[in-house]
Amino acid sequence: MLRRRSTWVYLLFALALGLCFSLLLQDCSPKEAAAGSSLRDEYLGDLVCRNCHEEAYQDWLHSHHDLAMQKATEATVLGDFSGQTLTSHGLTSRFFQRDGKFFVHTEGPDGKPEDFEVKYTFGVQPLQQYMVEFPGGRLQCLLLAWDSEANKWFDLMPDQRVPPDDWLHWTKGSMTWNTMCADCHSTYLEK
Repeated sequence: MLRRRSTWVYLLFALALGLCFSLLLQDCSPKEAAAGSSLRDEYLGDLVCRNCHEEAYQDWLHSHHDLAMQKATEATVLGDFSGQTLTSHGLTSRFFQRDGKFFVHTEGPDGKPEDFEVKYTFGVQPLQQYMVEFPGGRLQCLLLAWDSEANKWFDLMPDQRVPPDDWLHWTKGSMTWNTMCADCHSTYLEK
């Protein structure tokens, strides 16, 4: 009889402990979730995490992970967009600004040079890559990057000329952020 009572005491204790733990987690959840909305409905931002995880938030803040992908602005772009050029495989690309936006004049999908607006940065150190938005919401990663330690532009494929009709060209599938990178480098991706 005593053994049966001990089993019930342990079971009730475990149940009470589980209930307390779930209440603790509920207090750390965003208010939207408590109201019944899904976390996938909208981007909640990093401050939601900070509410319950201040120390981890401070460790993360301004880390490479925090700065991994950002909108291209004066504060986030590390590369020299003052008209600098890079010639690789006989092709010259120019990095410049216009109306407060960042552009690269380089070979396009048809092999002809054109201006592409940089929408996002990716990475900070030792290099920073740049992404251009194409029709349909495709984000294409340029094969030209900024070396943030040597402060110079460089070609990510210096030993190989990639023609515009090749899958490895920056305007083709191998460099499409949405299908090649985003699964691992973003949260709640929807294709």
